[in-house]
Amino acid sequence: TQAIKFYKEGDHREKIQRDFEDAMSNSKKFDGHYLIMTATGKEKWVRSVGVPVLEKGKCVKLYGVFQDIDFQKKAQLELKQKEQKFRKTFTNAPNGVALVSLAGNWIQVNPQVSKIFGYTVDEFNTLKLHDLNYPGDVPINEILTDQLLSGDIENYQAERRFVHKTGKTIWALLSVSLVKSEMSDPDYYICQITDITSLKNAKHRIEDLLSKTEGQNEKLLNFKHIVSHNLRSHTSNLDMLLTFLKQDIPKIEES
Repeated sequence: TQAIKFYKEGDHREKIQRDFEDAMSNSKKFDGHYLIMTATGKEKWVRSVGVPVLEKGKCVKLYGVFQDIDFQKKAQLELKQKEQKFRKTFTNAPNGVALVSLAGNWIQVNPQVSKIFGYTVDEFNTLKLHDLNYPGDVPINEILTDQLLSGDIENYQAERRFVHKTGKTIWALLSVSLVKSEMSDPDYYICQITDITSLKNAKHRIEDLLSKTEGQNEKLLNFKHIVSHNLRSHTSNLDMLLTFLKQDIPKIEES
């Protein structure tokens, strides 16, 4: 029992105490990871295994295995923290984020992707990337395969049309990167999707307004040319009449 004092006070010491008593009372083997305190006051992860030795069906002692797993455990915990951080970022990202297989299957989507396209997360499991492609547009899969997989580009970004679950057309800014395995083999795509439908619609309205304004300006210019031409014509006619009058009635110049 003196050895238990090496374990970090609190949860870890209480856990090894329970495991030890359970092994002695119920002849139950334990195998767990615990924090101990070294002579220098540092925390260290260890693997502790206890195997009951029975005599007449009763545990009389324990054989133990003590293993230093500090490096592996800390690396494992660091990886777990990074995974949790990535998961939170993935879930709470303001834009759509999705993992897509090389075959075009949706591996994982965040809530924003569901919101953009109108499908539930479960429905995405039955869909492929090209199922949302706008009819007539070049399939995204072909672009990704031809350019990303061949190594011509490292990432792909473009404005793309898609079909919403309701059938309406939506515009999205699609950014795609290829994720490779440790052996540098293509593994899957990570896609960032931003809904720009409202921006596109606003742009079209502005372009339409400018087009109409240009048309109206052109009409005004034409009207101006017509009026100017008519005024010039009338002026010429008046000059001509005045010349005739001067010739016929010379005194008119004096008046």
